[in-house]
Amino acid sequence: AGQPAVFVVAIADRHGRPVTGAAVDGRFLRTSNSRDDVGFVMHEVAPGEYRVQLEMPLHGLWRLVLQIRRGEDLHEVRADTSVAARSEQTS
Repeated sequence: AGQPAVFVVAIADRHGRPVTGAAVDGRFLRTSNSRDDVGFVMHEVAPGEYRVQLEMPLHGLWRLVLQIRRGEDLHEVRADTSVAARSEQTS
């Protein structure tokens, strides 16, 4: 928390082929206070690989909602994750 990090997502179709040309965005949701939510838009850096640099304001538990759009298709992924406190992070 409190320092920049790169968030990377690899997206493949059901046959394992990279999904290219998708619009990928999402939000990290803080269940205890929605004012801390962090929205982001990812950019494709290689076939099927999407990245964004962001800074999480607080350590602790977060819920991720990721939306992947390509053409008429929309896929939404939900997951829970945790962010380490700055002193717990390694270099």
